[in-house]
Amino acid sequence: MRYLVVFAAFVLGVLGNGVAQACIGPPPHMYQGHLETIREAGWIALARAGRHDENGGIELDVIEYLKGEGLDVLTYERARPVRPLRHSRDAVPSNFYAHETSQFWRPMGGRASSNTGCNIVPDFEAGQTYLVFGPLDYNLGFENIAGEADHWLSFVREALANETMEGPQQDLGEWIGQVEAMILVTARWDDGAIELSEHVLYGTEDSYLNTAYIWPEQVFRHQLNPTCGTPVQRDSLTRLIVIERLPDRHVENSQGILCPLPGQALDIDGPRYPPGGEFFTTVDANGRFATNAMREFNVVNNQVELRERSHPGYFTLDGEFLPRTISLDTFLDQLPAR
Repeated sequence: MRYLVVFAAFVLGVLGNGVAQACIGPPPHMYQGHLETIREAGWIALARAGRHDENGGIELDVIEYLKGEGLDVLTYERARPVRPLRHSRDAVPSNFYAHETSQFWRPMGGRASSNTGCNIVPDFEAGQTYLVFGPLDYNLGFENIAGEADHWLSFVREALANETMEGPQQDLGEWIGQVEAMILVTARWDDGAIELSEHVLYGTEDSYLNTAYIWPEQVFRHQLNPTCGTPVQRDSLTRLIVIERLPDRHVENSQGILCPLPGQALDIDGPRYPPGGEFFTTVDANGRFATNAMREFNVVNNQVELRERSHPGYFTLDGEFLPRTISLDTFLDQLPAR
C-alpha cells in the first residue's frame, strides 16, 4: 500500500519577549487515569454541538448531566472545527470505534491534548454528541460519543454508580483474538541510514508498516539517531505492533517529525531541521491508516513490555493482571488459529 503525503508544515518555536509561551508542564489534573478523571470532575455532561461562530466559538446543548449540574448550554470561545463526517454517531476512528479500541484506554488516552498555553482547545463537529467534563480541562473530557452503547459513556455511567469499581482492564487473549494484524519490526541504525525489517505475524497483507505510520523510516530514525537526544543510545530496536482495526475508507493521519531530516527527505521549499535546531515538522496524509486502533510494544530480550513501570495494569490473563513484561511466546500464543 502506498499513501500520498499531502501536506507538511514547519513551525519555529519562539520563546521569550512575549511572542509565544511554552507549556513547561501541564497541570496535574489534565492527564489522569480514567477513573481518576471521573472522580475529580465537578460535572459531566452529555451534550450536542451546534455550529461554530465566525470567531471560532461554539455552543453545546446539554442533553443530560451524568454528574453534578450546570447550565443548559455550554459555551467554548475557542474551539477547533473539524471536517464534516469526521466525528460520528457510528463507531469510527475519531471516537476510537465507540471507544472499544485499547488505544483509548491506555494511560493518557483520549483525543484531546494541551496546547502551548497549558490548556486544551477542543474540536467539535456540528450535530455530533460529546461527553464533556468540567469545570477544569481534562484530556478525556471532550470525547465524541457514538450513541448510548458507546463504551466510554457506559464506563462513566457504571463508575458513577459504583464507587468501588476498578479501573479499565482487558483480557489479553480476548483482545488479541479480535485484532486485524500483528507485525514485528526491527530497526537498525547503520552509519546515518535506517534499515527496517518487517515480519507479518498475523494478517492477510504482505506489509502493514504504511498502515501504522505515514513515514516509518522517520519514526525509527528519531529513536535511533544519536543526534536526536534520545536518553538511551542504541543501534537497533524491535517493536511489536498490533493493529486492532483498519477503517473501511481512507482517513486523515498526522505524523510529527522530531528529528533532523536529511536534506533530500521532502521536496519542500523552506527551512530544514538542523541538529539542535528549533524546527518541528508535521506530515499529513490520507490513507487506510490504523488511526486510534494500534498499539506498539517494545520487545527487549524476547520480552514484550506491556506498560511503563509507573503505569497501572490493564491487560489480564485468566482473571489476573499481567506483569509489566511477558515473553513474546506467551503473547503470540494468544493469536487465533489461521
